[in-house]
Amino acid sequence: NDSTDLDSDMEQIHYPSMCSYNMSDIFSDLVRFAAQTLVLGGHLVYWLPSIKEEFHQSTLPNHPCLSVIACSEQPLSISVSRYLITMQKNLPWTPDTDSDQRLICNTV
Repeated sequence: NDSTDLDSDMEQIHYPSMCSYNMSDIFSDLVRFAAQTLVLGGHLVYWLPSIKEEFHQSTLPNHPCLSVIACSEQPLSISVSRYLITMQKNLPWTPDTDSDQRLICNTV
């Protein structure tokens, strides 16, 4: 009976529940993960969407172990762009660096 086998297979499928994940939290987590896992001198490169009027390089997510070495704009429309952000790991990560107050994310 093929339909029974299919039904039992469908019961095994698990779809994780949806939860809200704020974009600023996504980028903070990305930068924190990069600080922990990159080798010294390693690079993190990511796209950051933004409304042109609201974008300022000073509001990029940052971490004491990483520095921004490039920020390139790609206009998508009159008011929206995405920015290619390149960061380099300059300092070794320690658990204390994540509790440092300099870990900031004020993005979209």
